[in-house]
Amino acid sequence: MGIDRVGSGGVPPEAPVAEQGTGRSSATRAEAPQFDVSRGARPVDAPTEVKPSAALEGVRNGSLDVNGYVDAKVHDATAHLSHLTPTQLATVQGLVRSQLLADPHLRDLVQHATGIAPPKEDE
Repeated sequence: MGIDRVGSGGVPPEAPVAEQGTGRSSATRAEAPQFDVSRGARPVDAPTEVKPSAALEGVRNGSLDVNGYVDAKVHDATAHLSHLTPTQLATVQGLVRSQLLADPHLRDLVQHATGIAPPKEDE
């Protein structure tokens, strides 16, 4: 006895016949599963415009160079570390800055944001 008939108590349904030359079955649209995409769907909100950061605005209006932008982003990234001593904070900020300038992917992100390549770590 085949596994496909265990507990079915009936005759298996007929397989649709393939149309000649197309490779498609003769199953009609009504036989195909129906999916209602409107049920439970939420309307998509229009994308909101993202306001550039103050540092990026500074680069765009010329009040900051790329080094100032990097410094501002390092400060933003370490702002939550206010519980550290000033020496510890300066050490962490130096490490973050050197990593930002050494990593090619992070350098590309800075260049993409500002349009200016940041200096190499040793510059």
